[in-house]
Amino acid sequence: MAKIPKALHCKKAVLTNQPGTLQAVLTASLDSRQQINQRLENVGSSHPATRFRVIGQYYPVKKALGGILVSYEPGSKAASLINDPSANQMTLDHFSAPTTSAGQAREWVEGMLFFLVIGDYLVFIQSASVRQDQLEEHLGWLLTGTSSNPVVVTLNDKPPSNVEKLIQRHHVKSLVLDGALMSGSTETTAGRESVKLEGPMLEMLKGALKGHGHGFRWNDGLEGNLEARLELTFKRSTTEPAQRLLDNVATTLRNLDGVDCELILGNGDKITRDQLRLTTKRNIEAKDGVLSPMSAFDQMYLWIESLANTGQL
Repeated sequence: MAKIPKALHCKKAVLTNQPGTLQAVLTASLDSRQQINQRLENVGSSHPATRFRVIGQYYPVKKALGGILVSYEPGSKAASLINDPSANQMTLDHFSAPTTSAGQAREWVEGMLFFLVIGDYLVFIQSASVRQDQLEEHLGWLLTGTSSNPVVVTLNDKPPSNVEKLIQRHHVKSLVLDGALMSGSTETTAGRESVKLEGPMLEMLKGALKGHGHGFRWNDGLEGNLEARLELTFKRSTTEPAQRLLDNVATTLRNLDGVDCELILGNGDKITRDQLRLTTKRNIEAKDGVLSPMSAFDQMYLWIESLANTGQL
């Protein structure tokens, strides 16, 4: 079986309105929703539902819980082409996933995210279509269930212990966030397409405008290469509580797609975004480009075990 290099990310989960560790409450939730239709999240924007997210598979992996978050659109068709280099025009076609020999419906998978949870630590391998923020949203939805108090799951970066010690010794003088102002994605509602603008820098700017930006044509900036920069610092000196706040903010930042982060310490040292998070690469077994769940879970478990043994968690 071939092997594919994949990036593994380790985060620490923070839960609101939910006591217990992520592993304990997620295991209990999955045990109480053993049928797929009991844990199927509708994420489509039209009725009837057109897109779903679900933890399609989950297993105990030694002392941890492994799972696969799947995104799919019922009835979707895959595009194909006829590879004929001698033709003047390329023939394009699309087809549905074939049914099983027993007549059961198959669906094309939009994307998958493999994850492994032990305590409040979570390791994951994301895809282009299913990312960390979608995992957070789905876990929050799943753990909320029918409760009137929504559960929010936040996966924070966990800086390596040597970086944490450096920050404790010299403290943060400046925190800088730098990235694209916005990005756009296409949504379809009632057969009509629209562009959804999003991005953490855009949300911060809208917050600063305090509602005065409703008449702005934000779409005009979508292809304008607009960048935003936010700096949190102090001039000459600060108070001990404020310094503690700055250090805490710097070491608990979430993974913001498309946003770079840099810390400048009191001694002048600079710490980049990559130094603030736990990530590695591992070779995962795959068949026809699809990762082997057991190989993915084994590699994730070996890595998180080594992090714990070396005092990184």
